[in-house]
Order: sequence, then C-alpha cells, then structure tokens
Amino acid sequence: MAIIGLKAANCKNCYKCVKVCPVKSIKVENAQAQIIERRCILCGTCLEQCPQNAKTLNSDIAVVKELIQKGEKVILSIAPSYIGSFAFDDAKKFAGAMKMLGFYGVAETSMGAAYVTAEYHKLLQQNEMKNIITTCCPSANRLIELYYPSLISQMAPVVSPMIAHARLLKQTYGSGTHIVFAGPCIAKIDEAADLRHNSEVSAVLTFDDLANWLEQAGVPIMDAPEASFLNSSSRILRMYPVSQGIIASLRAMGDTGDWKMLSVSGSAECIDLCRALERDELQHCFIEINMCT
Repeated sequence: MAIIGLKAANCKNCYKCVKVCPVKSIKVENAQAQIIERRCILCGTCLEQCPQNAKTLNSDIAVVKELIQKGEKVILSIAPSYIGSFAFDDAKKFAGAMKMLGFYGVAETSMGAAYVTAEYHKLLQQNEMKNIITTCCPSANRLIELYYPSLISQMAPVVSPMIAHARLLKQTYGSGTHIVFAGPCIAKIDEAADLRHNSEVSAVLTFDDLANWLEQAGVPIMDAPEASFLNSSSRILRMYPVSQGIIASLRAMGDTGDWKMLSVSGSAECIDLCRALERDELQHCFIEINMCT
C-alpha cells in the first residue's frame, strides 16, 4: 500500500511537488501528480509543499484500534519529540492519556537509542570502517540504498532506535506484544514494513494521528490521570532527533578515538554528502545524517 496518497480532485497541475522533490520521484500524467514509489525516499517534502493540500498520508490508526479492541497487549513506543508536540505540564499525564486510549503502556523510544549508541561506540572502537554513516533516519537510508548503493558498506550495520526499542519491549513483555511506534517521521511507516525486521513493529502512527484520536475520543491530556512510563530515559538520549544529538550521546560514553564527527541534515545537504563520499573526499568520519533539517 502506498504511504503517500493523492486527492485527485485537489491536484491542479501546478507542478510544485515535481519541482521540490529532491530525487525527482514525482511525475505528472493527465494533469495529475503521481509518486513513483520505487524511487521515493519518503522525505515528506511534497506533503509540506503542496499548495493544494492534494497529498494525503495513509494511516495505521484503524489497525491499532482493532488490536486494542481485540484485547491484545499493545505498547506505545513514543519518539522523544513528543515533548514538544503535545501540550501538557507533566509527562505522566501524557502517559495517562495514552492508557485511556487503550494502550497497555507507554515507553520512550529513546531507551532503544541507548543500545544503538552502544553499538555505534563499538564500531568506533573497532576502527575498521572507512566511514560510519548512522542508520537512524530511514529516509536517509532509502536515499543511499536507492541512489548511492556504493556507499552501503559505509552504513553502520545497526538498526534504528525504533527497532531496537521494539525488540527490548518484546523481550520484556512477551513476543506476542504488539509495539506501536508514534513519531513525526512518515518514513518510519516504511521502515516498520521492511522485510529485514517487519515482525518488530505492528503499526506506526504520526503525532497528527495521535492528536486526532485524542480529540475524537474526547481525551484531553491535561485532564488525564497520571500514569508511569514503562521505562525511564535520560535527557541526552532524548536529544537524538536534534542536530548532533547522536554525536553528543557518543561523546558522553567516552573515548571516540580520532574519528572526525560530522552532522549533516536536510535533503540537499544529504545528497551533497553522498556525492562527496562517492568522490572519496571523506575518510575516517562518523557521520550523523538526517533528511530533516
């Protein structure tokens, strides 16, 4: 199923999405924009830039509601940026609101980031790779795998915090537990469906999905009863989505050797980086890469 859809009636043949797509994965046929899925890196630029609101995002919310209605154990893994995306004066009220929606519990995805950071640190210590490109951003991963496959050997052989966290939760609460990830990134929907680890995350929701669900269910976060998170999380791990957040977490672990630390964000910058790597202009660099600025 396509992740990004189209409201055909709204598409006014303006070509804006064609112009802004960083990898030219959109074409126009019969005055309608069409996403070429096999070439799309799910950066979300077309969703943000469409002046006609013609692009839509398919949602897993019906899947999640059905799992809860069936009485399944469903745990919400929440991206750390939820703190800046929802209004509340105490995070425990957010956890309480999620439990009112029917989730068994809520846990911060940043706990998975602790294990990812440890694996990155091991790679630095082993000192065997030419460069180490982080693999936390699924959109950046798609960019490399689809358009710059010669760089795959420089990608860290480490799963993202979302996948790591799902595995940790299943180890703790049982293999039959359903993990639902919620965050701002639409590429996570594709990552969860990736055949390499499609048994870890049952569904992915955006923050908009959660906000709409809360509104429809009549559950105001500020009035929700307090509930505890299933795990604690450090402040530095919550910085993972912020520029240089991964690098900061690595430095907090100690010696990073003589690796040069680079942070690159934004689609144009990521493409420039990949081209520079293909030209062999960088060596012995740990590169934090994020498609979003």
